[in-house]
Amino acid sequence: MWNGRVILEKVPSTGGSVNEPALNENTSSGANSNAGVASPESQSESQPNLPSPATPARTFLTTLWNGGIKNSGSMFGVVAKGNIQIETIQINTPFTGLIHFEVFMIEGSFQGNERNPDVWSLIAKTQVQGGGEGRPTIIPPEAFFQDFIVKRRSTVGVYVTMKYRPELRYSPVQESVGDIYVENSDIAVLVGTGNDADFGHFYPQRMTNVGIGYKTVDLEVVSGGSSQESDKAQNTPAPSSLSEQRQSIATSRPTTSEPSSGPTAAPISPSTPTYNSSPTQILTSLNPTNQVLSLETTWDGYVKNNGAMFDIVTKTDIKVNAFLINTPSTDLIDFEIYSISGGHRGNEQLSAAWSLVASAQIIGGGEGLQTIIGSEHFHQDINLLSRQMTGFYITMKNSPELRYTPVGDKRTGDVFNANFDLALLIGTGNAYPFGNYWTERMINLGVQYERVSESNAVEIASASMAGQPFASINWDLEQTGAANSFGWTTRSNGFVVRYSAEPSYICQGGTNSMTQSGQATAVISVPGPTQLYFNLRGQGEQFETGYEMMTLEIDGNVVAKATSEALGNECSVGPVVITNEVPSPFFLDPGHHDLTLSFTTGDGFDHIGVYYELELSFA
Repeated sequence: MWNGRVILEKVPSTGGSVNEPALNENTSSGANSNAGVASPESQSESQPNLPSPATPARTFLTTLWNGGIKNSGSMFGVVAKGNIQIETIQINTPFTGLIHFEVFMIEGSFQGNERNPDVWSLIAKTQVQGGGEGRPTIIPPEAFFQDFIVKRRSTVGVYVTMKYRPELRYSPVQESVGDIYVENSDIAVLVGTGNDADFGHFYPQRMTNVGIGYKTVDLEVVSGGSSQESDKAQNTPAPSSLSEQRQSIATSRPTTSEPSSGPTAAPISPSTPTYNSSPTQILTSLNPTNQVLSLETTWDGYVKNNGAMFDIVTKTDIKVNAFLINTPSTDLIDFEIYSISGGHRGNEQLSAAWSLVASAQIIGGGEGLQTIIGSEHFHQDINLLSRQMTGFYITMKNSPELRYTPVGDKRTGDVFNANFDLALLIGTGNAYPFGNYWTERMINLGVQYERVSESNAVEIASASMAGQPFASINWDLEQTGAANSFGWTTRSNGFVVRYSAEPSYICQGGTNSMTQSGQATAVISVPGPTQLYFNLRGQGEQFETGYEMMTLEIDGNVVAKATSEALGNECSVGPVVITNEVPSPFFLDPGHHDLTLSFTTGDGFDHIGVYYELELSFA
């Protein structure tokens, strides 16, 4: 039920190393046929003592990491699309001393209960060392009093707070409280609030700098009634009882001039985003070229070796700030990072073609936790220009303890994960230094970076970024049955299109009794072969399916649909159900292409808080 960075795990194919002799890969069963002669130990990938691939592995989803404001705590919402268990939470704090954390949760939306401690449950409590500015500070699994389970299609509110220090980072955002800020196929994280200590003042339109580590679960297994679960339940503290004497709810946004008890703005420096101090203005003047952003692959491990190679394709100019890797080791590790222009394929064993760009001795973070190789270990700035491919090789000199994952459904060189700035391509597992290698491997990796192109717009999805085939999409918008303040809207230069339904008359506060519908059409032109990434999402009614419907067509072909879920709940809202008729991305030939986005409510009932939207990007 938590949020995170743009990262989806892939479950290793059972046709991978688990079926290979002695649980190893060698030159005759997966290593490149040109691999050099080596001892069996140096040729093999080590099979970890982990559960089988069928066992759910931990995935991370992260919001953003650029800070801007700090306070004692922050609230946000999490929607589970399937049954999940949240195992760890990562936050951003500039503080490096000992921090007392508490985590509270509430079933359903937290809105309206920001200052009502009696309805919240304390689910985790710990003391941990702060990681410092821009680095994850981890609330570990053992901090939770019991398994933090979020059931399919349910929403929970989460409140992460520090007991004695206003040092938790969050960021002002343009989205409204309750809007989806980031999502993947398992969970969605909703925009929330910044909060003073002890359920005090709160400040809307704030997004916690947070990463959620979770796994999918089978509730029949989880709810089996083991004695261990019973013991945990008996030891769960009751929610804290706090004073009802609170200050009045703050309705303005925090500013640099707020009292010391309120949010504290980050110190202004060339590398820190600045913002307008007017409390009546949306804080949109954040400098996009200094935001700390991130993109990750998967975190499920399964195989380990000395190192792994992969490629980064950049769509805009970026500067890499850190690489995050997965290792079970907690010892001191000697790392080396190499790079090569144009990608690693064909150069896996040509050491002379690579440049050493970083070396470090770092204590490993341990199984499933992120080990950070920061820019302080780089021999020079790692600046990557737009529209280029760069290969990287991260390796351990003396320890085959770096985790990566076999991917059976894609090939080396395919895109594993991408956003509007860069794409991470599937690579290889490698023996040190430039020895044998195994294809179709994805390093367990996070890349922290910042944009360095001054022309970038504030929003991540801005179409002015390098890598887009055009600066904007111009939509022709038509609609019927809805007031002018509802219906179609666009943002991010037309790369995001939304239809917001007017509330139905049978729902509280609603007045519309008509069927609402609309169509958005556009013609785009691409100069060469182009991959079009599409993402439908939204919040729909929960009474019946098939009435509300959004459909995307490309050149007359239906490629994706979104509709409501049939739960029999009148005048309620929840995540929509997505069906991709063809997988994203959609391949476009050079030339003109027609885009058609259609929406209908199907009737005049049960539509409250409903919106459906499409986001497009290109590679």
